[in-house]
Amino acid sequence: MPNFLQNLDWTDIFVALIAGCSFIFFIFKFGIQKWIEKKFAESLERSKTDLIHEVEKQKLQINALLNRANKLHEKEFEILPEIWGKLMIAHGEIYSCNSALKSLPDLQRMNELDFENFINGHSPPLLEEQKENLRSSNKKNQIYFKITQKREYLAVERTIREFNNVCALNSIFLDQELRTDLKQIEGKFIEFQLSVENKLETGSGKFQYDKAKELFPDIEKLTVEIEKKIYSRVYPVVQENRKSLDTAN
Repeated sequence: MPNFLQNLDWTDIFVALIAGCSFIFFIFKFGIQKWIEKKFAESLERSKTDLIHEVEKQKLQINALLNRANKLHEKEFEILPEIWGKLMIAHGEIYSCNSALKSLPDLQRMNELDFENFINGHSPPLLEEQKENLRSSNKKNQIYFKITQKREYLAVERTIREFNNVCALNSIFLDQELRTDLKQIEGKFIEFQLSVENKLETGSGKFQYDKAKELFPDIEKLTVEIEKKIYSRVYPVVQENRKSLDTAN
């Protein structure tokens, strides 16, 4: 064995090796810890950034949905009174057309001056052809009655068409239950319109009055239901207060 090896203190060497390894381990551990902490901080920062972006994204989506809901509610608030108005006009024309209590003037008993004043000042204006038919006929009352019936039918047909149109054009903005009720009452209106057509074609009002007797209870029931649904949509706060009062009572 070489002399320099014989002179070495192996205990010192062992202690030095242990100290060196400990130092290296400490440096390695410290470096790894710092590296882990750095990576964790970077990951946490990315997560925070991603979370902030996700929150902002959700806020934009929620705001877009709320904005859309507000616009739909504004549109609904705008069209519901129009639908109700068209419904009431059609409702009134139908009941007027079916009324048995109609007061018509006795054209046969009018003198010529009163007769001319009547047909020329008629509201709505009579067609020239209708005026000539009345002048030349010996059955003026019957002809005028037919003219009146035709006008009533046209009024019923026009108001039902306007009601149907406003419902069709705006149905996408309406609640499903309300759409269903409006569809049902449209069907009842059209059934009545067909019965008036039958009266004009046959000259007999029996089918119309029988059909009206059948349809009118359903029309009234649907009208009440539609009114409730429209009221609850247009005045939701008032509706909730009413429910609370009813529950309290």
